[in-house]
Amino acid sequence: MIKEIRFEIGCKNLSEQVEFYTKILGAEIISNDEGFVVMKLAGIKFSLWDATEQKEAQKVGFTLVTDDPDSLKSKLRADRCIVNEWENCSMFMTVDPEGNGISLMTE
Repeated sequence: MIKEIRFEIGCKNLSEQVEFYTKILGAEIISNDEGFVVMKLAGIKFSLWDATEQKEAQKVGFTLVTDDPDSLKSKLRADRCIVNEWENCSMFMTVDPEGNGISLMTE
């Protein structure tokens, strides 16, 4: 069901962060959408996203990649977990028992 774990970093200066991860650490850019850059480094995929609109400092989060999102949503809802979804978006979010946010998505 879960086939990959990725992490994401909210950035106050996205272009500076992208430059650091690519030019200094050697990360490869996989995709670059407005305000959201997916990269790969040492076989691990991660995302940098524009967090300039966030009031609080963004911590590192993580995303679980699933091949069966509908089944996973059903299990979460059956366990009375809140599932947040958005129209035309393959990503959804929930929280663990201690309130830590988890993003879930299909490839």
